[in-house]
Amino acid sequence: MASTRINIVAAGDVLINRAAPESALQRLAPLLRNADLSMCNLEGVLGDGVEPLPGRGGIAIAPAANASALAVFDVVSLANNHSLDAGHAGLFSTLDALNDTGVRSVGAGQSRREAWAPLVMARRETTIACIAASAILRVGYDAGVSSPGIAALRSTDFYASRFPGAIVPGALPRIHTEVNDNDWRLLEQAVRDARDQAEWVVLSLHWGDHTAPFGLTQLERQTARRLSELDVDAVVGHHHHALRGIEFIGRMPVLYGLGHLVFDQPGYAERFAREQPECVGLSDDALEARFGRYAHFPRNSGFLFDETSRWTAVAHLSLSREEGASVSLVPLRLGAQASPEMIARGSESWRDFLSFIAQCQHVVGPVTRIEDRGIEIDGLAVLSVVCDAD
Repeated sequence: MASTRINIVAAGDVLINRAAPESALQRLAPLLRNADLSMCNLEGVLGDGVEPLPGRGGIAIAPAANASALAVFDVVSLANNHSLDAGHAGLFSTLDALNDTGVRSVGAGQSRREAWAPLVMARRETTIACIAASAILRVGYDAGVSSPGIAALRSTDFYASRFPGAIVPGALPRIHTEVNDNDWRLLEQAVRDARDQAEWVVLSLHWGDHTAPFGLTQLERQTARRLSELDVDAVVGHHHHALRGIEFIGRMPVLYGLGHLVFDQPGYAERFAREQPECVGLSDDALEARFGRYAHFPRNSGFLFDETSRWTAVAHLSLSREEGASVSLVPLRLGAQASPEMIARGSESWRDFLSFIAQCQHVVGPVTRIEDRGIEIDGLAVLSVVCDAD
């Protein structure tokens, strides 16, 4: 099969639930539409009249009409911890809404076989296969042999003292995570199936710890390295609702977390007030002391996350067999109505973004860094991901 260079634009978590849904991504539409493939993680349910499962509250359920705003994407992943928040009925309504809009989905289906099936698309002179899986899920969200659900990469955590031979009450333990062997075999088979059908294989993964900034879990790092041995071409991560770093493992770029691009939750503040009446009127500092700085609750600004979650990005991946992969970032900031806004090159926000992404890269390690080389893509200022190992 002849090789060529392909361009993929990837975003993180997306849930659009607003009166004018197309307005959410209007500024990014040219970039998304001009790519050979554009993709994101649909972090929720699309449906009318579907009811949330007990304990889920419905914060990630949007009317089916909001699917129209996703038409700027070629494919969305449904492998995450919200796709079954309204049970099987919600998953089916989401699939129907996407189908009616012409958006392809991956990572969920009527059975385990459907959930793990690669989505293969022809682009120019080549073919691209997308696979999606989630390491973050609630019990029962995983697809069974004949039951609907998501492609699940389950795991078990084991804990050990950081001070062997000593009694240190309250000290945080070491955590070691083991991926479920059966689920890993399903992932391996999905990659093999994808490689048999397409020249390029891109994996979307819902993973990581959303409760603290910058950090990467053992599962993320270990899984990324195992994927590089399976001949995956690129890994796009999400779930953290905040940016994480980027690295290259061999020729494979790993985008550990692209934050959330849009995550609308109308009515959440009212629900929070009903369920936590003792918190009404408390300052942000008091709420952070109670729930933790990076917890999800209404701030006085109206934003539901810590201010660091306003920094986000869309990634532009350019893949070539001969020249390898290159990655660029379109820096964005979530502004009014938590919608993504462009950041002007050289502005104070541009410098603040560079400082923030540098902290993300510091956790990944010194080999990969983010630089401003003055490049634009589709009229948008981008930052270059540079790997010193090259």
